[in-house]
Amino acid sequence: GWQVGGSGRLNVASASALSTRIASAKASWALPLPGADGDGPIALTLDIGQLRDPLAELDSARLDVQGRRSAHEVKAEVSGRIPRESQTLSLKAQPQGRGRWDGEAWAGRLARLDIGPLRPNTPALLAARDLGLRWSGAGPRLEAEPGRAEVGGAFVRWQALSWTGGEHPEARADLQLEDLAAAPLMARWQPDFGWGGDLRVAGHASLLFNERLTAELLIERQSGDLRVTDEFIAIYKQIWRSLSAEVDIARQEQKEAGRVA
Repeated sequence: GWQVGGSGRLNVASASALSTRIASAKASWALPLPGADGDGPIALTLDIGQLRDPLAELDSARLDVQGRRSAHEVKAEVSGRIPRESQTLSLKAQPQGRGRWDGEAWAGRLARLDIGPLRPNTPALLAARDLGLRWSGAGPRLEAEPGRAEVGGAFVRWQALSWTGGEHPEARADLQLEDLAAAPLMARWQPDFGWGGDLRVAGHASLLFNERLTAELLIERQSGDLRVTDEFIAIYKQIWRSLSAEVDIARQEQKEAGRVA
């Protein structure tokens, strides 16, 4: 493995690599070397402004680590967008927690990890509490302890969740969807559609991301049924009748115009 230690500062006014551009970046760090007397003060600050990449556009990204090697506070904040052809999605994340660093690996718990909704008035993309993580320079590799999080309004548990970098990066996830009332969740995402009913579902997924996505998915009905409310159906039928009437009138006008000609 490799070890990190020492102190320094970094100031970048503008930088680009491949398809990623950064308008500004500032960093400072003081990391004690591992050893019997290495449990000294630890400090790391990083402030990035205007990062542009095909996968994400960040207005700002901040990281602050303060404390000692054996126990320190971690706070971060990311604000930006995820560009898509159909719709640009907002991105806001605010992780914070505590951890320890031994010079080769970091282990800790995030007291809070929030990633804001993809669009206004929809559930948060991710909301997790007391999330156990371990990062190792061998790989590098990031692993999460078994845990639970709210994803898009649904609660998901996992037994395995990891990412490995290097020449052949990959991510693995073994997820379990908790018993869920489908209609209230659908209504949060589509409040004007008229979702109703008492359908409850559960499921699980095994995912592997590398050069491609390999997935095993199962969503199964537990009880009840999903329906569209009568009020929405009535509105839909009224709209359909109006459109049908307009089409009939247009056809009749075309026939009469043909007779006159």
